Amino acid sequence: MQINEIRTDKNWVDFAIANGQKTMQLLSQAEGAEQRMKNGVSHLPRFSAEGNETARVIYVGAEPSRFNEGEVVLCMYLWNEALSQGDWWRGSLSSDYMTGNNAGKTYMQGTIESLGKVGYDAYAAGGFGGLPQLIGQEIPIWVKRTEKNGKVYFNIGAIGSNFEVAPSLSLNNIGLGAPGAAAAPAFGQPAAPAASQSQPQFAQPAPQQPQQQYRPAQQPQQQPGYAQPAAPQPAFGQQPGQHQAAQSAFGPSPYGQWGGGNGSGL
Repeated sequence: MQINEIRTDKNWVDFAIANGQKTMQLLSQAEGAEQRMKNGVSHLPRFSAEGNETARVIYVGAEPSRFNEGEVVLCMYLWNEALSQGDWWRGSLSSDYMTGNNAGKTYMQGTIESLGKVGYDAYAAGGFGGLPQLIGQEIPIWVKRTEKNGKVYFNIGAIGSNFEVAPSLSLNNIGLGAPGAAAAPAFGQPAAPAASQSQPQFAQPAPQQPQQQYRPAQQPQQQPGYAQPAAPQPAFGQQPGQHQAAQSAFGPSPYGQWGGGNGSGL
């Protein structure tokens, strides 16, 4: 299809699919054609439900941001043939830093990462001049539902992936003892019957024997496990043995050998 054959808004989609990566070059050769194409596809039906879809790249370019003065954004029109619906995806080229989960990255870095998910490496290409090669290709997109001022909108929230999908982990790094997962039996081996208690995953070391506290040899009279002080000397003017006799008159002390007090027999 040629530009002079275009009669309807949908014809611009047909023109891009037919010419692929030559689309932008052909538009540049006809005065005003690029703007007419942007106006035409903007009148096509927009997405009306949230979910993961695929869409063909119909147009790529750059334009001033509608929200931030002085900011430039990439713009890409994407069309789903099965639904006969489409919409614009825009990626900021601002050097300002993003917030939330993407804090630490600039908006331009986020845009470059999104383009990488649909097969365009801006770093390897040295810029965005090669983006027209994506026209005509089909890429995965995520249509996001948002609500604002009582109205519901469906916009392209991401290209190349779904924001809600967690990153993959390497299966080679997951062992049978992975936290939160029960160890699976080997291939062809029946599962072991459930035990009354959970068993450790590795060989359990032999139980340690309790260490006995060192005690000196037992004497006729039981001695404490620590050094016994010398027998108290009789008070001044008291005969040997009177101190013990005084204690025996009241029976054995409930506090043991020391007889309570301050630990010195007093």
